[in-house]
Parts: sequence; structure tokens; C-alpha cells
Amino acid sequence: MARKHSFHGMEVNSIARSTKCFQCQIQDTEEKIVEDNKRIHTGDCYEKYKEQKQRKVIENQEWSDLYEHIKQLHNALDVPPRNIKRLRGIKLSKNISYKLILDAYKIADDKLRWFIRDVLQDSNDAEAINKAMTVMLNSGLNEAYKQEKLKEQKQKSLEAKRDEFFIVEDKETKFIKKKDENDISDFLD
Repeated sequence: MARKHSFHGMEVNSIARSTKCFQCQIQDTEEKIVEDNKRIHTGDCYEKYKEQKQRKVIENQEWSDLYEHIKQLHNALDVPPRNIKRLRGIKLSKNISYKLILDAYKIADDKLRWFIRDVLQDSNDAEAINKAMTVMLNSGLNEAYKQEKLKEQKQKSLEAKRDEFFIVEDKETKFIKKKDENDISDFLD
């Protein structure tokens, strides 16, 4: 007999029969949350499921932005399936995000617009989009990757500096600058 109760506002089924957790794939009789018609263990499995679900939402938005950019760039109604397959292959083979591919398109924008206008003569079929994709890969992807890594390094540096320059005391933040151990300025007054 199933018994229902709440966990963080979610319905939890205590089922005496053995069921498989969607997240960890372990079949057991432990309590599971039912979300999106999937049974998930409470605790770590549920937290991982929520994180994956959020990442998927972000990835879908990045894909949508890239797709719309390519449609606009080529003045096309749709992006052919062959080109979609290639974009997904690029993402998976290079282990990069759709956002990075979009950034590469933006970096190579001038070259791409010239290429589409003067070389492809505004053609927007699958072969033309594929050729433009090659221009993006050759002209924009490495630069977009460099910029992303530089941004990550700057962020890490800022976080390290922020941690270095302040201490929290009794809910009051005091900014102090770390001093060199040879600094004698405190003794001069």
C-alpha cells in the first residue's frame, strides 16, 4: 500500500513494492519523489535531477539562440536537418556549448556576411549553410574559445582578490589590504 507525504512541497510516495530511481537507476523500496512522472530518491538523487533539469533548460535556450541566429544570418525559414546534425556533432566532438558556437558566429560575423553575399550569392540551402559553418569554425571558434577561457581566468582572479581583501566580523564587512610582511608603516606614526 502506498503512503503519501510531502518533501520540500513535492509529493513523496512510500511504496512497499520495489521501484527504480530515475536518477541512479537503483531498484529498491526506498521513498521516492514523483516529478515529471519519474520516481526519484529524496536527497542527493533529487538534487542531481534538479541540477540536470536546470542545465537542460539552459542548453535548450542556448540552442534556440544559435538556431535563430543562423536563420537570421542566412535569411532562411528553417535550418536544414543536415546542418542541425553537424552543429550537434561539433558541440559533442569538441565538448563545447551552443553558446560558444554562437559566440564564434558573432566573432566571424563580418567574414560570414561577406562570404554569404559575395561567394555564396545569398544562397541559403543546406550546402551553403554548411560552407558558412566551415568559415565560422576556421575564423571564429578558436577566438571564441580563447575569449571564454580569458573570461574564466579573470573571474577566478577577481574571486581570489575579493577573498584576499575582506574579512567578515559580526555581520560587518571591513575591507583590509593584505600587507607585505616587511611593511613597517604601522610603526612610523
